Amino acid sequence: MMQARLMPCFALAIPLAACASPAAEYPSLAMRDGERIVGEMETAPAAPYIAPSPPPATVEEAVALAAQARGVHGEFTAAEPGVRARIGAARGTFVGSETWSDAQVALTILESHHGRLTVMLADIDALYVDTSSEGQAVALLAEERDAVAAMASAQAETIASLLAAIPR
Repeated sequence: MMQARLMPCFALAIPLAACASPAAEYPSLAMRDGERIVGEMETAPAAPYIAPSPPPATVEEAVALAAQARGVHGEFTAAEPGVRARIGAARGTFVGSETWSDAQVALTILESHHGRLTVMLADIDALYVDTSSEGQAVALLAEERDAVAAMASAQAETIASLLAAIPR
């Protein structure tokens, strides 16, 4: 009966005895032969990436949009002197007068041209982003986009200066 009670104690004592082995039986932490191997791997030089040209249809579309934008910018430039004259006539008048209203309407003509140009700029930007995300060359599209963006920026500055000249 006593043996049956001591049996679980002996069962627990066996795994604990493994932990109490002498120090000579532990594995060494010294460097092993396989860890002494030294060297470097050299990678082959990578070939430079040359982006493929975008499809001709994409380039043609960008060039056509830029040409349309130049036409709209020409309309803006042609309308600008008349708008300046109307805004000049409105100086010194009060808000709501007929000359003030004429100046406001004239300014909307320029804003309309500017709006059309910014839509074309957005279309060229979309072509640029699509072409770039496909890993294709974007130099020509970037030139067209930058030219149209410069026109849009110049128009925005002109509109802002004319708007500041209208009585409030």
